[in-house]
Amino acid sequence: TSVVTELQKIIHQALARHRGIRRQRAWLAAFAAFAAVMVLTALLDRMWMFSGGLRWIGWIAGMVAAAFAARWAMGVACPDATSIADQIEKEAGETASVVATAIDPAVRLTAGSEAMGGVMLERLDRLANDAIRAAPPSFHGRLRVPASIAAAALVAILTLLLIQGPNGLLRVLIPWMESPYTTIQLEGPKEAIAEGRPFTLTARVSGVPVKVVTLYRQDSPQAIAEAAPGPDGVVRLAMNGLDGPAEFVVRAGDGQSAPLRVVPYPLPAIASFEIDVTPPEYAAHAKETKREPSFSVLRGSRLGYKVRLNA
Repeated sequence: TSVVTELQKIIHQALARHRGIRRQRAWLAAFAAFAAVMVLTALLDRMWMFSGGLRWIGWIAGMVAAAFAARWAMGVACPDATSIADQIEKEAGETASVVATAIDPAVRLTAGSEAMGGVMLERLDRLANDAIRAAPPSFHGRLRVPASIAAAALVAILTLLLIQGPNGLLRVLIPWMESPYTTIQLEGPKEAIAEGRPFTLTARVSGVPVKVVTLYRQDSPQAIAEAAPGPDGVVRLAMNGLDGPAEFVVRAGDGQSAPLRVVPYPLPAIASFEIDVTPPEYAAHAKETKREPSFSVLRGSRLGYKVRLNA
């Protein structure tokens, strides 16, 4: 009975080790698959600068690939004790004689030492583990995901970090985070500008180089001006003039500047005017006030202007 109990204990330990190996290889496979999809997505994102929605698709594809890889690495359920015992009987027919000899009291008494039991239990331990290895789950060898694949995925991630920096990997790992490759800062004129007077906006581009920088009004999708940045990343965009406050943004690559509000001050303008007309002495007309911009008077009349400005 003790031998059977020991055999059951050995089988239980072998099963526990087997399950641990399966879990470890499942995690390695999941990591390798997720890392491969993330690296590929980051490389494509660097070339085409994906939107947040496309980065979400890449992230979900990585999770699905990790789940399938883990399932593929684990295989089907772990074999139970009965299948292991059958495998022991199949792979090592002498097990029955070893157990029978150990159970026979006469043999145990003749042995008179623990050496026989120790050798037998060691042999049973080897046979049980051999049975575990000989009867893996389905997929014949797919359970054994080599650690080298996970190591290669880790090397790919480190290489990506060296080439692109952390921003590229963070964009695909955290797709909801705004982390554009191109950063743009838009600056307005240093001095106050008057309505209708031309002025210049300055954009400073950093990060991934871009070929063209485009200026838009915040409330309109139509481009106002565009220019190529210089070697220092500075772009100057000329504007004709404004008749009131306006907000501008600059876009280039996957980056967009914060809105810049420009408020020009109004030039002085005539709000109203009055013209007092005093007719000549030879006329019998009384003094009158004109508020129209165009009128006629008698020769020799005196005119008095009263002008009010809106400044």
